Amino acid sequence: RGTKASLSLDERQLQKSALRAFTDRLVASGDFKFRRSAFSADEPKVTLMPSGEGAVPIDLAINCATPLHNAALLMECGRLDPRAQALALLVRRWTRDRGICHVAKGHLSPYAWTLLTIYFLQVGLEEEGPILPAFKGFAVSSSLAGKATGHALQHQAAGTGKSVGTLFMDFVRFYSSSFDFRNEAVSIRTGKRAPPGLALPLHIMLCEDGKS
Repeated sequence: RGTKASLSLDERQLQKSALRAFTDRLVASGDFKFRRSAFSADEPKVTLMPSGEGAVPIDLAINCATPLHNAALLMECGRLDPRAQALALLVRRWTRDRGICHVAKGHLSPYAWTLLTIYFLQVGLEEEGPILPAFKGFAVSSSLAGKATGHALQHQAAGTGKSVGTLFMDFVRFYSSSFDFRNEAVSIRTGKRAPPGLALPLHIMLCEDGKS
């Protein structure tokens, strides 16, 4: 009789086997080229490149909830303030071009970078005020997470006229000089700057030298 852990392992193995089978068939068709895989991630996926000029890479995953939550967050960012969606997409493009969003290499995932962007737009513009509300103001996303309030909360974005480019510079400045990585936690649920809860697991970040 298998334990819960073995059942979870069997599900992951089934996901990986199915992904390999689908990938082999898609690549064999000649319409896609294999780019990379991330089988060690919490949600295994494969990245494929469609053939043809101007094609963009796509991620293939099975029974994964993260893409759904990510799409919902991006959609609602656009509804609340178009600049929020544009900034989230710009940050993701920047991390991809810089090669710092590959989970298999120990980087933050694109979804995590989206959460960092949303949190910045909640708390990082002290002079102008928040552009995005706390998580309960995201009607669709909070519903998917089982935290629906029953209706969409009204949110009046801050009256800042900053461009997406200026917001991106502020985003980099916020996480490089203002955010306290030792004593703060990113939480789009609360949308407030605060220390991490004691129940959260401890994560230690090291520089590339592995010492500091």
